[in-house]
Amino acid sequence: MSGGDRDRLEEKLRDKERADEDTYFRKRDRQLLERMKPARPAAEGHDPVPEQAPEMRCPRCGARLEKEQLLGVTVDACPECAGLWLERAALERAVAPRKESGWLARWLGRIAAR
Repeated sequence: MSGGDRDRLEEKLRDKERADEDTYFRKRDRQLLERMKPARPAAEGHDPVPEQAPEMRCPRCGARLEKEQLLGVTVDACPECAGLWLERAALERAVAPRKESGWLARWLGRIAAR
């Protein structure tokens, strides 16, 4: 077998390995996506409406978050680490009436304006 034939054979083997890898990962990705899909509703074209929102977990410690009222807005509070989690719109509503009352409100207002 000459050097040129050997190089072409090695190249074909590498191409075959790459194709096998691509096939393997494509199949694995398809299986993972199928597991992640929610169960199909009985009636086609009708999305099920959840009865309640999914349980929210604290990004810091993983504890279950509880809804609380704070400064006139609803926030998600962590009973374990005392973290507060809120959406930008809730932050803007909480800060708007207090923008001139102190440095913390002004700082939070600048964060909300980003």
